[in-house]
Amino acid sequence: MQAIKINPEAKKSISWILLIALLATVVLVALDVKYHNKYADFQAVDAVISDVTRHVTKSPSSKNRTSYTNSITYEYEAAGKTYTATRREFTRIGKTEGEKVSIKYNPDHPEEIQQTYTQSMCMIITALLLFGDWFLWMCVRQMQKEKEKKEMRGEI
Repeated sequence: MQAIKINPEAKKSISWILLIALLATVVLVALDVKYHNKYADFQAVDAVISDVTRHVTKSPSSKNRTSYTNSITYEYEAAGKTYTATRREFTRIGKTEGEKVSIKYNPDHPEEIQQTYTQSMCMIITALLLFGDWFLWMCVRQMQKEKEKKEMRGEI
């Protein structure tokens, strides 16, 4: 494996950055567990997509700032009643009105469905942080190896 070249100025703070990244990872893993537990008792149900909407919000202060929010509305039956619920989604790709899908709903409050947007964002950020943690750990290990080599040569 090729050695990672690290800027000498960055070496001074890389351990602190790793510590902060590890703490952020722990917080996000806790959030992942929280979301998993929140939706653990939700039950799967067949639903039909009744509406696919993309909301466009343009920033009044900037010409180039536009945000998009995708909302998908589902109709499903639970406990003998028909419910309609809407949730934010990452994308509209592959979602068409009239399509049959499986969603999860809360049996205690059948009008509530699993909100996957925030949960998915949390998992993606956790995965990215884990990669960043690994990279920073490799940098710290490389710095330790360099230090050991210098000590062996008597430079330190």
